[in-house]
Amino acid sequence: MQTRKSTDVLVPGRDCGACTACCTDLTIMEGGIDKPAGLACEHCIVGGGCAIYETRFSICRDYHCVWRSMPGLDDSWRPDRSGVLIVWGTPPYGYKHAVDLLLIGPPETLESERFIGLAAAFVERGILAVLALPRGPGLLTTSVPINDLLRPAIEARNLTLAQDLLRSAHDQMLAMPAEADPRYA
Repeated sequence: MQTRKSTDVLVPGRDCGACTACCTDLTIMEGGIDKPAGLACEHCIVGGGCAIYETRFSICRDYHCVWRSMPGLDDSWRPDRSGVLIVWGTPPYGYKHAVDLLLIGPPETLESERFIGLAAAFVERGILAVLALPRGPGLLTTSVPINDLLRPAIEARNLTLAQDLLRSAHDQMLAMPAEADPRYA
């Protein structure tokens, strides 16, 4: 889990509400928490929230998904509503920023015009966009960079091609053998 960058400014009035995507869908192995992706934190309340919110761990207090700090993403992009948990990634050489687009909703989410528009915006701004697919508790998330994959569809402004490319990438990712997270093996 990456904590928010010191330069991030949270959108005023935007809070997690009932969303607990980070409490469930991310691997957290620091700050007093040791849980694999796909399992809810022991303090996560069914229906949303944290049982120890006022005294929660610093890793939780300091973490915010990209939706919390990006004003251009409206309330419908909150992870539990959009089906996508957007997380700051670690940019490789050649990129200043990277985002992981963790699919936590149904596969059809990837084919929506909204998702493709968001991915295209990241690509056009030179931000590395990585499609990430959870594989289950105790398993490593499968991920693939989508900048080069989507570039032809973005340049042609071809939604159908983008949908086909993302559907194919998703299917190929599902066909890959799921690997156990060695931290939990």
